[in-house]
Order: sequence, then structure tokens, then C-alpha cells
Amino acid sequence: MDITGIIENIELDLERNGSYDRYPVRFFSMKYAEDTANSIMKLRTDIEKISSCAVEIVDIKDFLPHEDGWVTVDNFRKHIKSLEDNKSYVMVGFSEYTRFLSNAEFITMVIGLLETENSEINYKRRIYIPCFALFSQIQKTVKENHRRMDAYNPFLNDVNVEDLPIIYFINEALDNSGYENEINNSSEWFGMWRNPEIDVEKPIICTSKILLYFYGKACPDNVYNIKKIMTYEELLQYLYGIEGILPSKSSTDEYYRQLLKILKDNPNSTLQSIILKQLNTLKISDDNIYSLWKNTNEFGRWLIQNYILRYEHTQRYLCYMMNSIDNLSAEGFVECAYTAIFNNKDDSLVNERKKVIEGIGKVESIAFSDRMTMYYQKYISDIVKSKTTYDFTQICFEKEAELENCDSEKISCVIEKEVAPILTDVSGFERRLMIWLYRAGLVSKDKIKEIYRGFVDYFEVDDLDMEETVYTDKLIQYFEIYRKSKILREMATAYDNELLQWNEDENTFYSWYTDVNLEYPEVILKKQAFEGNTYVLDGVGGEFLEYIVNALRKRNIDVDYCAYSKSHLPSITSVAKEFYNMKNTWIRDYDKNVVHGQIYYPVICMENSLKTIEKMIDKILIEEGDNSFAITADHGSTVGHKIFKREKKYSFVHADHDGRCYKLSENEHQQSTVDYLSYIDEKNREWLISLNEQSLNNNSKYIVHGGATPEEVVIPVIIAHKSNTQSRTYKVKIVDVKVSGLDKKVIFKINPKPDKVRLQAKDGTDILMKYDTLQKVWYEELERGIEQDIKVTVGSQEFIFRTVPTTKMGDDLFDD
Repeated sequence: MDITGIIENIELDLERNGSYDRYPVRFFSMKYAEDTANSIMKLRTDIEKISSCAVEIVDIKDFLPHEDGWVTVDNFRKHIKSLEDNKSYVMVGFSEYTRFLSNAEFITMVIGLLETENSEINYKRRIYIPCFALFSQIQKTVKENHRRMDAYNPFLNDVNVEDLPIIYFINEALDNSGYENEINNSSEWFGMWRNPEIDVEKPIICTSKILLYFYGKACPDNVYNIKKIMTYEELLQYLYGIEGILPSKSSTDEYYRQLLKILKDNPNSTLQSIILKQLNTLKISDDNIYSLWKNTNEFGRWLIQNYILRYEHTQRYLCYMMNSIDNLSAEGFVECAYTAIFNNKDDSLVNERKKVIEGIGKVESIAFSDRMTMYYQKYISDIVKSKTTYDFTQICFEKEAELENCDSEKISCVIEKEVAPILTDVSGFERRLMIWLYRAGLVSKDKIKEIYRGFVDYFEVDDLDMEETVYTDKLIQYFEIYRKSKILREMATAYDNELLQWNEDENTFYSWYTDVNLEYPEVILKKQAFEGNTYVLDGVGGEFLEYIVNALRKRNIDVDYCAYSKSHLPSITSVAKEFYNMKNTWIRDYDKNVVHGQIYYPVICMENSLKTIEKMIDKILIEEGDNSFAITADHGSTVGHKIFKREKKYSFVHADHDGRCYKLSENEHQQSTVDYLSYIDEKNREWLISLNEQSLNNNSKYIVHGGATPEEVVIPVIIAHKSNTQSRTYKVKIVDVKVSGLDKKVIFKINPKPDKVRLQAKDGTDILMKYDTLQKVWYEELERGIEQDIKVTVGSQEFIFRTVPTTKMGDDLFDD
């Protein structure tokens, strides 16, 4: 009720006689607001205008013996009786006072007030008591205990506002982090209506020891229950309405204090917006959560954890992670991202999990902890054993899978159905696991391609627009066999047989090595008039040419030129440096980390090789920016001695590079054999150089180089630049444009591989061509199998060709 309404009721009340004049106390309900103090003052003034006597404000606060004192019910009644007879009063602080009374004290006080009588001096004296709360309790008490309601109704209105601010006591041990709505003593509590700094719309904390004492003394029969906040969780719940915060396992109270301070500093913000602001992000998603997690402290990670649990769907993988994470470290996040799936193998979570893991991979390389490895070992072992009864207990990348006396086909089905879906290509462990499983014949190439495409790109490459020489196709075939022999054990003999085709003896070797069609990289780059930076990838042979080109294309790099070239002999770095006169930068990562960095184990070294090459390419691209650059090598390397093992045959104890070459002294001379050649280099030094898998001394445990096998000698030459799709140049080659009424299909090879190819013809054909992933060609059928011009459009380029009807060919099917 507004002041005007209250005054109208007071005016009507003053006109009454009899018991209304005998008993002065009047209660009315009033809303607490920011301008309560002004409203009380105006109320006093307006009452005085219609009264026959002066009106004063009596504040219960003034009854207190000291600042944090208390007034008993008896003393309260004495103060009421001592009020002057010739004045009316507006009593403030009544609602605040009664909050701390027991129910019995409350009834005694209310009835005592109703029994207060006016003297004969001033029957129109009134004691007005505005009630900001407990109005319904007062009404109930009066109706149950006041027998003269028909003659004297002490209520000026019947509207129960119940708007007194919510108050809480707080455990003295808690730090409320400067919460401003605070009452420190009883004097402030009773005088709250005068204090503009108290926000009555918000909960109030009371730290007065005397109020807490008297409240506790009245328990459990309080007329009004006041909650004592005992924990920081309750502080968040009752002061800010924030419930369900997941505690930290390490520093919960400290984190609560920090959060309370942030909430205080952002009074008009939601918890959701506060957390995002604290993390300096617009959102938290599968893609960026680890980046945020990694770059904040443990408090920030605790905020992220609670953000996900509060604002993400409970069935999401991130929620499942945040509920099960053991600790808030970066390592703990990575481990949980990988292993939480094992406790809830829900297929619907797999894709979300993959996005989270890929997000981690964008921030850092993932190294599996021993516990993560154990999780995978146990999961795979348990699932295989439960489905096949085979005890698949040991996965060791340094050893071959032992699958004797077992149904490998059945195991493969289990692996592809139950294990493959949870694998990614983000961590080294997973990549090695997939290579190990493929090498054991337990997972198909198609399944590997879905997960670890880079591995498949290594041994099954797309057709490249390579500079063609008489050796191009032969080397492509050789390296295809060599790559497969590194992966599949059954290819060992095929590798040895293929190597004999090239290096059966010194004559077969020299027949290709000295051929003018196979040139040194410095010669090729000079012929190409290339003047930019050349990056020499130490030890990266021709086996990786296609892999490097594909890796460049994936990074939106155009390859202008790629070809096989040859290293100088012997295939070692010091010799190459004598001849490389181009502007070059040596990158030794592969030679250091792969060739000489570890004992050769097929699975481990394969994964390490591909990862290292990817990193070297990224390093080059960062360095070069938009500039053109060239990539070559000083020599290649081989694991032929590990693929096709030979017994020890020679004892050139001073041989270099693990027995791959040996520089003879001036007094030494040797004849070539089927295993090595005697080679005199450009500086008249005589060397013995291994032609095959045979070492000149002891067999090595490592990847080696220095010999004359194609994988050691043949190296890549690539010229590339950052791609501009508007200016990308494509080459289109005819595979088949012979047509007839029954066969209307035309086929083309296009390099580099475009996203789409359009085929148009005069017969009305206008269609996008299809890509054959096996043959690496583009094909489509024309409307009619007739002689006509056809147009192939790739990007912004157009190519015109003419079909050849078989009717215009001779018996030999060649165009007459």
C-alpha cells in the first residue's frame, strides 16, 4: 500500500471512538524499498497533519544499550510504557526485532502491545507499527489470542507484503569476499531502514554476534527461521542463487572464494557470462576446450568443468568427462578424454570424443601415459577375449603380433567393430597401434584409411604429375614394393627380387645410375632456373616423394615440379655437401630422430618417419610464407637389411655408416662383387659401396644409408609455392577418348587433383565427372558416342579435346 492509502486508513481510524481510542497500537503492512526512510518520514509528517498531537518516530535501535546490544521483551514493554501520552508514534524496527524472538516471546510481546492503553490526557494517541514482514504471524497471533477483535481491530490494512529482506547468519570461519550487503551489529540491523547502502532486494549477511546469540537462544521455537550459512557452497546458493557447483578435489574453498569475488565484481552478470569472460572466450566447445584448459590455471579449469556440467547437455561426452576426471591438470584432461569412453561405451559419444581429441592435437603432440596405455591394452584384451576366447594380452610395438593357433579373421572382425571406432590418428600410440594391427593382418586397409589416412598415403599414393623419364614408372613400381615390404612381412622376397633387377651387380647398377635421364638435384634445380631456398631433408629418400607432395597439397601448397633424382656416391651427407651449390638449408630432423635416433622397429619407425616428415614440412612452410621453395635430400636410407636378412659375410671393420660404405686407403684396392662395388668418386677417392642388403661388416640395428640401393640413392626434387586457387594450374591428359554407340565413356588424368571437373560436349552433355580412386582417373559418359569436340573445365581452365570414333580406326584400333 502506498503512503496515501495508509493515510486514508489512519484518517478513518482516528474518527473511531470507544475501544479504538482506549488502545493505541495499530499494525499495518508496508513494502520495504530503497526509499523506505523517506516514506517513513513522509508518513510521520502526513499523520501529524491529521492528528491532534505531535507525531514522533520511535526507533527500536534506540532501545539498545550499545551498538551490538539487545533489548529483552520486558525492557521493550517498559520502553513502550514510557512513551509520552501527549504524542503519537511511528515505531520502526519492529519486524526486524521480532525475527529474533521465540514463538512464546513473540505472542507475549504482541498481546502486551494490544493491552497498552491510552491515558485520559489523550485518547487520540496512536502507536503505529509498520510491518515489513511477519504480518501474517501477527494477524494469526492476534486472532488466536485477542478476544476483543469485534471492538478493537488493530490492523489498518489486510495486505500481507512480507517483503523484509532475506537475512542469513554466516559461519565466522568463512570469508564472504567483501559481500557488500552486510549487517555487522544489532544497531545496523534495526537501523537498516535508514541505510541507503543496503540493497533490500538482495540477501543480507548478518555477522552480529549478539543477534546470533539471541537467535540461537530462542531455537528451536523461533517465530522466524534464519539460515546460518556454514559452507561456501551455501554462500553461493543463498547469496547468488547458484546451486550444484561441483567441488574441486584439491582447493575447493579457495576456488569458492575466488568465484565469490568475481561474482561481487560482476553484479549484473550471469555465471555463464562470467566464466566465459574469465576465460576470455565467446564459447567453450569440443574444438577449443583443451586450448582454454591448457592456457589457464587450475581455478580456470575448475570453472570450465562446472561450465560444462551446468550448460551442456548431460548426455554429451564433455559432460561425461567432467564428471569422471580425476584431476584438473592438462595431463588429467588428456587422459580422461581418451579413457572415459571405456567406462561408458556409448556409440553416440564416439564422434564427440574424436572432436575433443582432435582439439587436443591442435594444441600439442599427445604422449600416452603408462596408465593410458594400460587402459587400451586391457580394453582390447578384454573385448577380444570376450568375443573370441583368444587371450590377446600383449600389444608391444617392438615385437610382432603372436597369432599362432588362432582365428585371425574372427579377431579382425572384433578389432574393426569394437576397437577401430574409438581410434584416431592424433596420438603416436594410436597411430602405432593401427600400423601394428595392419601389419598383423587384423585391420583392413579401408578401415585404416578411415582413421589414419596419412599411413595409407605412404604406401598407396595418388597419381602425381611427375616429370616423366624412362625411370619414372620403374621407380614408382620399385618404391611401391619397398614401402609394402616395410609394412608387410610377406613382401620380403618380393623386395629382394625387385632389388636384384636394379643392383644384381655393378653393371646393372651403373646402367641406371649413370643414365643421363636420372640427374643430380643441383642440376635439375639449375635447369628449372630455381633461385629460391632449397631445403635438404637429411636422409629422406625417394620413397617419400609422393607422401611429401600429398602433404604439401593438404596444406594448400601447389607443386610446380616433382621428379626423382639421384644422390652422389656414397650416399652420405658429407659427400652431398661437396656438390650442393644452391642456396640451401639442411634439416636434420629425420636423420637425427629416425635414422640414428632409435633402434629399428618397423611399427615405431614407420610412425616416427611420417610424423617427422610432417613436422619438417610445417617448419618449411612457416619459414617460407608465400615464397616459392624447393625440397630435396642429400641421400635416402634403407631398412633392406631388416626386411631381407643376410648372414654376416664381410669384415671390413673400418667400414662407415654401419657397413654401408668404406673409404679405402691409398694402398688398398678391392674388386667389385655381387654385394658391393668399387667406386672412384669425382675427387678420386675409392670407396666400397654396398649394392644390396649385405653389410660390409656387421648387420646394423638401425636404419642405414651410404649404400647404393635405390632407396638410398634415389631422392626427391620438388618445387612448390603457396596455393592460390584462382591461379592454380592444372594438367589434363587423355587416357581414353575412343567412343562408339555402345561405349561413350571418356577418361582423363588431371593433376593436381581438383575438387570437381566439368564435362561438356556439342551433343548436349553437361555433367560433373566422377573420380576413380583406384585408377586415379576422372571419367564420365557422353550423350552420344560420336566424333565431336568436348570441353573439360577444371577451376578457371578449359581444355578442348576431340573424341575418336572406333569406326575411324584401323584394325589395329589406332587412328588411321
